[in-house]
Amino acid sequence: MTRGINRQAIHIKDIGSPYFEEAIFIVSKNADLSGMTSSDMAEEARKIVNSYIKRYAGRPSTKHRWLLAIAVILILSAVACFIVATSLL
Repeated sequence: MTRGINRQAIHIKDIGSPYFEEAIFIVSKNADLSGMTSSDMAEEARKIVNSYIKRYAGRPSTKHRWLLAIAVILILSAVACFIVATSLL
């Protein structure tokens, strides 16, 4: 727990992710907030969350990408062998 620090934060409870329940954004000390309403700030935070979810949701891990690459190579090799075998007949 941090005491004695007064910072602005935006708390979004429903971010639409199956993995995370909420997100908390700490507003920068140097941010120029003139002309921004609280709904503008919340919308900006929601855009960041949505962008992150689109970029990383459902993205396979490195291990799964290697397994997928090996499977594709094996399937293409099998197809090539089949084509060569049928052309020899």
